[in-house]
Amino acid sequence: VKMLGTFITEWAEGAKECKELLSNPELYIEKLEEICEYYQFDGWLLNFENPIEANQVETLKLFVEKLTKRMEKNGKMVLWYDSV
Repeated sequence: VKMLGTFITEWAEGAKECKELLSNPELYIEKLEEICEYYQFDGWLLNFENPIEANQVETLKLFVEKLTKRMEKNGKMVLWYDSV
């Protein structure tokens, strides 16, 4: 059985977190990778439940792609629950 960490953004706090993520995706990738290793997760479930501006979609897509590549290098996975 795989054990995934969940990264979810929702409500006002989630929108704020998502805005920060989209302004510095590399930092979030590094931190999520560190958390995954520390807690020995098998990867991440990403769930963005807040509105994403049209000009942010490409950055979000690149974030998911880069995080997925980094996780896969370590035998881990990323699932994106796409509600965007």
